[in-house]
Amino acid sequence: MITLRLSNVFDFKREVNMKKAFVFCVLLLFAASFALQGQTWLEGSLDEAQAQAKAQGKMLLVDFYVGSG
Repeated sequence: MITLRLSNVFDFKREVNMKKAFVFCVLLLFAASFALQGQTWLEGSLDEAQAQAKAQGKMLLVDFYVGSG
Protein backbone atom coordinates (compact mmCIF):
# COMPACT_ATOMS: atom_id res chain seq x y z
CA MET A 1 0.00 0.00 0.00
CA ILE A 2 1.36 3.42 -0.96
CA THR A 3 0.51 6.33 1.29
CA LEU A 4 1.16 9.97 0.65
CA ARG A 5 1.35 12.48 3.42
CA LEU A 6 -0.67 15.56 2.51
CA SER A 7 1.59 17.80 4.54
CA ASN A 8 4.43 17.12 2.07
CA VAL A 9 2.20 18.13 -0.84
CA PHE A 10 1.15 21.35 0.86
CA ASP A 11 4.75 22.20 1.77
CA PHE A 12 5.74 21.78 -1.88
CA LYS A 13 2.90 24.07 -3.01
CA ARG A 14 3.90 26.67 -0.43
CA GLU A 15 7.51 26.55 -1.62
CA VAL A 16 6.46 26.98 -5.26
CA ASN A 17 4.18 29.90 -4.32
CA MET A 18 6.99 31.59 -2.38
CA LYS A 19 9.31 31.26 -5.36
CA LYS A 20 6.67 32.75 -7.65
CA ALA A 21 6.10 35.63 -5.23
CA PHE A 22 9.83 36.32 -5.01
CA VAL A 23 10.24 36.33 -8.81
CA PHE A 24 7.21 38.61 -9.13
CA CYS A 25 8.67 41.08 -6.61
CA VAL A 26 12.04 41.13 -8.36
CA LEU A 27 10.39 41.75 -11.74
CA LEU A 28 8.21 44.47 -10.25
CA LEU A 29 11.22 46.29 -8.79
CA PHE A 30 13.07 45.91 -12.10
CA ALA A 31 10.14 47.40 -14.03
CA ALA A 32 9.75 50.23 -11.51
CA SER A 33 13.41 51.19 -11.91
CA PHE A 34 12.88 51.66 -15.66
CA ALA A 35 9.70 53.64 -15.11
CA LEU A 36 11.43 56.05 -12.73
CA GLN A 37 14.35 56.81 -15.07
CA GLY A 38 12.24 59.28 -17.02
CA GLN A 39 11.43 61.44 -14.00
CA THR A 40 12.56 65.04 -14.06
CA TRP A 41 12.73 67.12 -10.91
CA LEU A 42 11.82 70.78 -10.90
CA GLU A 43 13.62 72.94 -8.40
CA GLY A 44 11.69 76.10 -7.72
CA SER A 45 8.70 77.39 -5.87
CA LEU A 46 5.58 75.37 -5.21
CA ASP A 47 3.46 77.89 -7.12
CA GLU A 48 5.60 77.46 -10.25
CA ALA A 49 5.37 73.69 -10.01
CA GLN A 50 1.58 73.80 -9.54
CA ALA A 51 1.18 76.09 -12.54
CA GLN A 52 3.33 73.84 -14.72
CA ALA A 53 1.47 70.70 -13.61
CA LYS A 54 -1.90 72.32 -14.25
CA ALA A 55 -0.79 73.48 -17.71
CA GLN A 56 0.38 69.96 -18.62
CA GLY A 57 -2.61 68.23 -17.00
CA LYS A 58 -0.37 66.18 -14.73
CA MET A 59 -0.31 65.39 -11.05
CA LEU A 60 2.28 66.96 -8.79
CA LEU A 61 4.66 64.98 -6.59
CA VAL A 62 6.14 67.06 -3.79
CA ASP A 63 9.27 65.73 -2.09
CA PHE A 64 10.32 67.27 1.21
CA TYR A 65 13.91 66.89 2.31
CA VAL A 66 15.33 68.20 5.58
CA GLY A 67 19.03 67.89 6.11
CA SER A 68 20.42 67.52 9.58
CA GLY A 69 22.54 70.24 10.97
